[in-house]
Amino acid sequence: MPAAIDRPVHMLFTAGMSDRAMNTGGRRNAPQHIELMMTLPETWKLDSLGAADPEYWPIRVLAQLAREPLRRGTALGWGDTVANGEPPIPYAKGTALCGVIIAPSLLVPKDFYQLDVDRRHIEFYAAIPLYREELKLRADEGMETLLTRLLEHRVNDLVDPRRRNVTKKLFGLF
Repeated sequence: MPAAIDRPVHMLFTAGMSDRAMNTGGRRNAPQHIELMMTLPETWKLDSLGAADPEYWPIRVLAQLAREPLRRGTALGWGDTVANGEPPIPYAKGTALCGVIIAPSLLVPKDFYQLDVDRRHIEFYAAIPLYREELKLRADEGMETLLTRLLEHRVNDLVDPRRRNVTKKLFGLF
C-alpha cells in the first residue's frame, strides 16, 4: 500500500503466506496462518524498484520470510527471529540490519491484527529489522528482554536502516 495523505508510510505485505497451514508442532494457540508486513517511510523509493536497487531489501526479506515455514517445515510466529545467514550479514549496503523479529505492529490498529476468511484465522505480524547484537540479545536473554529494550528506545516497526542499535550504550545509558 503506497503512502497516502492520511497514512504517510508505505506498507508492504506478504500475500499468500497464509494459504498453507504452518506446522506449529502442536504448540497450543500458535497461529497456523499468518501474513507479514513491513512499514517504510514515505520517502522510501518504491517507484520502478528493481532487485538490484539498494532500497529493494525489505521486499526481498518479506519474500524470503514468506517461504521460510514451508522451507523449514515449521512455523513463524510472535517473538521468532530470523537472521540473514549464519553468521548474519547486512541486508544491503548502507545498513547493518541483518535479521528480523516477528511481533505485532505498533503502527496499525489492533483490529488489523487478525482476520477470519474462508474458515481460516489469519494473524498479521510485523517483521522488525534487527542488528546482529540485537539478535544475540534475543538468543541470550530472550524475547521479552529484546522487546522491552526496543520499546524503551521507542523502536517500532517503521523501517529505519540507520536507527540506533538498542544494545549499544549512549552516554553510559541504555
